[in-house]
Amino acid sequence: MQCNQKPRHRQRRPEEERTPKRNRLSGTQRDVHGDLPGRGPPFAGDGPGLIFVHHLQAARGPFPAARVIPHAGHLRFSGSPLSSLRCLHDPDQPDLPSRLPGALPSRKGRCGMVVGDPHVYFIGLSRSRLIFPVRLPNLLSIAGGSAPRRGNLVCRRVRQPATSRRFFRPCSDRIPSLSSPDDRSSDAPHRFGRRLLMGIPALLAGLWLLLRSGMQPRRIAYPCQQASLMTILTFLGLSRAAPSALNACRRARKRRRAAIGTAALGAAVVTGVLVWTGAALRNVPRPVSPLSDPPPDYVADVFFVPRARGVLPGRFGGVDDLVTLMGTRGKKFYRSSLRSLTSGPDGLVAADSIVLFKINAQWPERGGTNTDLLRGLIRCLVEHPDGFTGEILVADNGQGGGSFDWPGSNAEDPAQSTADVVADFAAEGWRVATVRWDTIRYTAVQEYADGDLRDGYVVAAVPDPQTGIRVSYPKFRSPFGTYVSYKHGCWDPTRGIYQRDRLVVFNLPVLKTHFIYGVTAAVKNHMGVVTRELGTDAHAAVGRGGMGTVLAQVRLPDLTILDCIWILARPGLGPAAGYAQASRRNQLAAGTDPIALDLWAVRHILIPQIEQNGYRPEDYRDTQDPDNPDSIFRKYLDRSMTQLLASGVPCTNDESRIRVRVWMGDADADGDVDLTDQASFVSCCSGPGAEPPTACRVHDGDEDGDVDLRDAAAFQRTFTGPTLGRTG
Repeated sequence: MQCNQKPRHRQRRPEEERTPKRNRLSGTQRDVHGDLPGRGPPFAGDGPGLIFVHHLQAARGPFPAARVIPHAGHLRFSGSPLSSLRCLHDPDQPDLPSRLPGALPSRKGRCGMVVGDPHVYFIGLSRSRLIFPVRLPNLLSIAGGSAPRRGNLVCRRVRQPATSRRFFRPCSDRIPSLSSPDDRSSDAPHRFGRRLLMGIPALLAGLWLLLRSGMQPRRIAYPCQQASLMTILTFLGLSRAAPSALNACRRARKRRRAAIGTAALGAAVVTGVLVWTGAALRNVPRPVSPLSDPPPDYVADVFFVPRARGVLPGRFGGVDDLVTLMGTRGKKFYRSSLRSLTSGPDGLVAADSIVLFKINAQWPERGGTNTDLLRGLIRCLVEHPDGFTGEILVADNGQGGGSFDWPGSNAEDPAQSTADVVADFAAEGWRVATVRWDTIRYTAVQEYADGDLRDGYVVAAVPDPQTGIRVSYPKFRSPFGTYVSYKHGCWDPTRGIYQRDRLVVFNLPVLKTHFIYGVTAAVKNHMGVVTRELGTDAHAAVGRGGMGTVLAQVRLPDLTILDCIWILARPGLGPAAGYAQASRRNQLAAGTDPIALDLWAVRHILIPQIEQNGYRPEDYRDTQDPDNPDSIFRKYLDRSMTQLLASGVPCTNDESRIRVRVWMGDADADGDVDLTDQASFVSCCSGPGAEPPTACRVHDGDEDGDVDLRDAAAFQRTFTGPTLGRTG
């Protein structure tokens, strides 16, 4: 501790008027003194002065040594045996005694030595400042004069040999122990500077937190606010809490109660802060670690319905097949306490969920999402085993060109638009509506937690450094009064929290070629989530992996169902798709990994159809080819994958990590795989290499051109039993 003030000297009383004072360390009285200069120094030495201690009696146990300049003088104690003094050895001072008993290590080479009888101690210190690492109860005298006390401890700078002046400075009583690695007397300015430097990040983070949060404590739940809070707690803890705790342990025994009280108060304050912030942070997802590759055991499931059954009264057979297939492989469609083939506690949709179908409504004819598929999905939702009480919202941002009521739609009945399907279910009493984000694409807003209840787009303040996109996403109030944030979920204004799990997002793209980006499917369909306005540079950023940035920073769909009933498989065309240009596939593919789903669907559905349409490999090698890492499609897909992995979201473009689940075995097309279908399978099983009849292709689960034992194993896993009720 640095001495930095001049003392106010008091008038010394005559020796006979002085009254011995009680020693605070021991509670006893003692009057011990040494000979002053001129009265005969009791020790040999050539130092510039002698140092004496009056009224000092050591406490029981080891007595930490004091420190002065080597050869600066002598210090006489009384009441402390030699065995109770701990000393330091300084190898850089060869003229001092070496290897004394009880020597302690010191980084800076300071030393305290014991010479002579048990009551005479030679003390060493650097840089001419006298420091006692304990609270001295009485007066310390310097040869040739005396100094006033401050807090029961006085220190003076001892006159150095080359100096004729004396310096007197009072010291605080908070002196560190001699075992401290730093010289508290000389390094105090540096130590204060280090503490100040450690406190600057906390100060800046605190100012930023106040400016950004304002009078809205709920804003502390935002990731940036969380990082700022952790910065404050970390640096304050490092700069104050640890040193304070150490110093408290080094104080005298009589002050332990105060130290314990201080520690308890600090713990209470910290606990209060954690309790206050815990309520705000409880709904925030935990941060994840970035990945360079997916985990070694990661496998992406793709659910494939190769022969989707078509339109049935009020429903779509292919959707029923997909839901059943997912159930046989553990992916339950309904979230319910009722355990069945299609429902369970970990299912996708709860009875009160707000379900958002992100369709493609930008293009008429075959360019938009199949409305028969949409009808089938809504029918499955309202047949929830617990009784559906939530909302169904059909949404898209056509960037100013979208419509839910095209005169020519993608359906068996071209006149059946998205608006017609929604109106049919609304007429049945279900809460189903369309939400057209085109109308809010120019409106920049803040989140609900910021107190902004307007509809619009939340836009990132700065572009992403890798892809250049300013991430954006919509927030809006549904026609039924629910506040929906596409990123955070449903907002409860009464409790001031988000209900993330209540919002369930289905991504419903159409598989098509694209004249700019080669392919549009699961990843590219998110161009209808963001806004192209407000300086986001969204469309140009697709090629740089911008949609991957959106998926990583906003949210992944809970399920993507790739509409392959009709596809556009013509290099150089798309995303618009007329009736005459589209190719019928009657297939559905679904999964939760949009990267894996796009790669697999392009390789196994789009490219085969491109070749069937008469195109040669050189026609699609540079644009759609999934096996060419330099194709336009693969470049933006791989860059999107990089963005997801960097955010800790596992995904893959390696087909060896893609596990395809195929709907097969339903020979009578009644929506289940039962004993009737088993008899058909037995008659079709002809072994490897034998091409099955057309009627038996439904049993070729691996699509290798035969029905063999591998297909028999797949048939057993797909077997559902004779009745499913909803599929009749």
